[in-house]
Amino acid sequence: MKKNLFFSLLFILYTFFIFAQETPCGYKYSLNENSNMFFMSATKVKVSDFSKEKNSPNREKTYDYIISKRGALSFIRMHFDTKLHGEYDTPRFFRDSSNEHLFLYCEYFCKFIGKNNMVVYEFALTSQLREFPFGFFKWCKTARATDEVVEGKITYSVENLFDANNFTSCFAMSNNGKGEKVVFDSSNDDMAHESSVLENGDVQVLVLISGFVDYNRPHLYKNNSRPKKIKFTLYNPHTKKTTTKVFDVKDTPQPQLLRFDQVLRGNVITMEIIDVYPGEKYDDVCISKLWERLMRSWELEEDGNILFGLE
Repeated sequence: MKKNLFFSLLFILYTFFIFAQETPCGYKYSLNENSNMFFMSATKVKVSDFSKEKNSPNREKTYDYIISKRGALSFIRMHFDTKLHGEYDTPRFFRDSSNEHLFLYCEYFCKFIGKNNMVVYEFALTSQLREFPFGFFKWCKTARATDEVVEGKITYSVENLFDANNFTSCFAMSNNGKGEKVVFDSSNDDMAHESSVLENGDVQVLVLISGFVDYNRPHLYKNNSRPKKIKFTLYNPHTKKTTTKVFDVKDTPQPQLLRFDQVLRGNVITMEIIDVYPGEKYDDVCISKLWERLMRSWELEEDGNILFGLE
């Protein structure tokens, strides 16, 4: 009796541990216009290929995956068995099961990053979103920071925020960013004079990947500070209107969507770090990526069904 009780408690604790971790459970991503993958649980993912006949054994396949933690970072390894799954009908990145990828994900997109800190695979919620990958900042050339950490010949420049595929470095400000600012000027955007009002169902976000995210040096995430509260000030020189918005940021390297109530283009955008999660060794506050995305309502639909973003 005591033995059975012990194993029951052990199972409960294991289950709690698995689900207490960040997992992509419940997220679905489009692989191409005919197929998607759905993370059914913390250990299983289903791939559906709608180009196959409904009764075909290749229409839906379930694979095992494992997410392991190194520091705060999540690494994913797909389990692929040629005899069980069949190599021809299995997506390429599943066949790459010998490799473990740094895995960044949210409800809208995911990225698989290799040992060289370059993005190997990326997928999005819908096939429409996938056509325009996440990882873009139209006004990146206007970016100016009042402080950038310099170590020897390495500058942790604001320019590092905008590269969609390269995670070899980050942007960092010293002294936890106190009194410092980053300014982006979109006032000369070709579409700056258009309405800043979001159309029904559109979603304007900045995608934030907080901290120093590095495949080979996961300890750098906790060693350095991460933003806890960020303030954005939007000034429109055409209308002379100023608005501010403050975001509470989670302490996670996973992508976070900072959602705005208006279109960002046409504004001079100022970012300030108001509070931080202190680093265990350094007081440099780090941000790996900051991307801008205006998602149109039609991009958030799949087969006429609204998926996310239309609250």
